[in-house]
Amino acid sequence: MSLSSTNTRILENCINRALFRIFGSCDKSSLDYIKICTGLDNIKGRLEKRHCSFIDKLISDEHFSNLLLVYGFNALYRL
Repeated sequence: MSLSSTNTRILENCINRALFRIFGSCDKSSLDYIKICTGLDNIKGRLEKRHCSFIDKLISDEHFSNLLLVYGFNALYRL
């Protein structure tokens, strides 16, 4: 499921507020540094990683690869 940019911003804001409450830091550079030290990715980066991982798993699946070949073959003959 893909998230809209608004939903991504809202989730990012939730993480930033939690980090602010835990560490008492309010500027963006401090929050970014805390995220790096704690290993927290931003939401957009995390979503992109999950999407790429999903696509990689689909491509490596033999049945799905065969399905793509059949679809591609059929698409060529529909033209």
